[in-house]
Amino acid sequence: MWRASKQRALGIVDTLHSPAQHQQFLDQHLAKQCRVTLAIDKQNDEVLGLIAYDSMWVHQLYIHVDYQHRGIGSRLLGLAKQHSEGSLQLHNFECNQGAQRFYEKHGFVLLEQGSCDNEEQLPARLYLWLKR
Repeated sequence: MWRASKQRALGIVDTLHSPAQHQQFLDQHLAKQCRVTLAIDKQNDEVLGLIAYDSMWVHQLYIHVDYQHRGIGSRLLGLAKQHSEGSLQLHNFECNQGAQRFYEKHGFVLLEQGSCDNEEQLPARLYLWLKR
């Protein structure tokens, strides 16, 4: 789910990492350093979405490509907001305009754009949300 959603969001196939390397990243990095919440379809035992966050950052938010635009991302993002210290930051790839609309709809404002300080070497944006 995570890999397919990321590939659709970026419009490119990830050639930097194998599925096994992605699994290791999820298990060894995200699961140990972030709060990770999954949205699961219990009838089909299928992961519909994933969010990894801490009190200050949303590190990952991906929704299964077949279940986007159904409110799953909004509910997961709401959890991160509830557990925040009153603000959240996140990075978003500039090519992922759908996610930009999503975050802006949920109160995030653009702080910076153009940074390529990521493995993919793609321009990214830095967003900030402040609790009101």
